[in-house]
Amino acid sequence: SVCTGSTITLTDGVLGGIWTSSAGSIASVSSAGLVSGIFVGTAVITYSVSTPCGTAFTTQTVTVNPLPVAGTIIGSTSICPGDSITLTDAISGGIWTSASGAVASVSSTGIVRGVASGTTTISYSVTTGCGTASATHTVTVNSLPNAGALSGPAEVCVGSSITVVSTVSSGTWSISNASAFVSSGGVVIGSAPGTDTVYYSVTNVCGTARSSFIITVNTLPDAGLISGPDSVCLYQVIKLVESVPGGVWDELTAHTIVSSTGSVAGFVLGIDTVVYSLSNECGRSVAQKLVRVVECSNVGVQELSQETALSVFPNPNKGTFTVKGTVGLISEEKAGIEVVNMLGQTIYKSDVLKLNGELDQQVVLSDAANGMYLLKVICGNEQKIFHIMIGQ
Repeated sequence: SVCTGSTITLTDGVLGGIWTSSAGSIASVSSAGLVSGIFVGTAVITYSVSTPCGTAFTTQTVTVNPLPVAGTIIGSTSICPGDSITLTDAISGGIWTSASGAVASVSSTGIVRGVASGTTTISYSVTTGCGTASATHTVTVNSLPNAGALSGPAEVCVGSSITVVSTVSSGTWSISNASAFVSSGGVVIGSAPGTDTVYYSVTNVCGTARSSFIITVNTLPDAGLISGPDSVCLYQVIKLVESVPGGVWDELTAHTIVSSTGSVAGFVLGIDTVVYSLSNECGRSVAQKLVRVVECSNVGVQELSQETALSVFPNPNKGTFTVKGTVGLISEEKAGIEVVNMLGQTIYKSDVLKLNGELDQQVVLSDAANGMYLLKVICGNEQKIFHIMIGQ
């Protein structure tokens, strides 16, 4: 036998003969016995020796075998990682191989499974006694979609906006509920207090990937309302109440002094605006109430005359201070000292002897809390009011 396109050499022990082929289109033979396969089939090769006494010949049948054929691979040219496709070839008996198993693998039956993005060549090889033939098929493994990572501020106020960004492009934005809205550019607008999740989705032939980012929508501050009396007696205290806790009290003028708990002391006749403010990361809200400082007929005392030389020192102090100076008439042997907190509670009261009209008294308030206090010095039917600050 001989393969198409190949040669074999035949020999004979008797010299001087002639080589011939019964089918030169299938197998030819040279004068030296070199047989060339031309076409698939069978030819009889004859070797003839002639003398004057006649011709003798011997023969050998030679089969010309075909070259191997791998056919054509049929099937898809792309795949996603983790997915599979099936390739086929009309020629049976071949072997499937992949040039890069790290990109795609192929089974003995032509099932190709994507491993990682890239390109590989799938081969189908058929081997016979006349050699090996191969058919090839390029397969591209597409990338899985990647939604990247999201970043940006984690909080937004109602009515305000923030921008969330992604590390990849060409995605679409969405949001989980109605606490916020998101635009195509990742701009998030807070609509109601709560927690929301921003999503960014990227889609390709291999599916959809989605990344997420949690945001908190904070409410705007609301200071609520202030309730309580609209007026306070001079040198007396009233209590105002806020409807929303957690804020800060203040006053706009010096007619009153407001404590951190909403107690208002009247110091100067007139009208003051008491302010209660509530702040958060979204801003500041203010509630206001007008409070009038008035003289009350039932106070029962008068202001000490301007000539009274009376002082309090040190002020501010750490709970210990001295009241010293001339107060009242010389004939009045005693003077009263009272300390009142911003809740209107008397925390110290003492009658002090004067010496020739002079008052020199140390007051010790070791348990007094830090804050504003009213100091009253009473002599007869008159009184003097001081504003003192204690900071332990």
